Amino acid sequence: MKIEHIGVSSAAFVVGGVLAVLWAILGILKGVLLMFNLQLDVGFTVGLGLGVVDILAYFIIYALAGFIIGMIAGAISAVAYNKTVKLFGGLEISVKE
Repeated sequence: MKIEHIGVSSAAFVVGGVLAVLWAILGILKGVLLMFNLQLDVGFTVGLGLGVVDILAYFIIYALAGFIIGMIAGAISAVAYNKTVKLFGGLEISVKE
């Protein structure tokens, strides 16, 4: 069985959804770390911040950014795959029923 075409919009939504979930988890982690004034990157924080509000803000911002970036990356990847599949013959997969 060979995959000869990938729908651009479906690939964009799948990659966007996956990255939205992953980045949302990172956003929660970032919010918790900032709440306790711990950082993994360069910079500084002032005080404890707003706690739960920071966590929710990072969750939402990271999820939206992950979804948008994922949709763009998924669409570009699908278009690139669809163009190169003509040269290399598609992706072979095995499916067990």
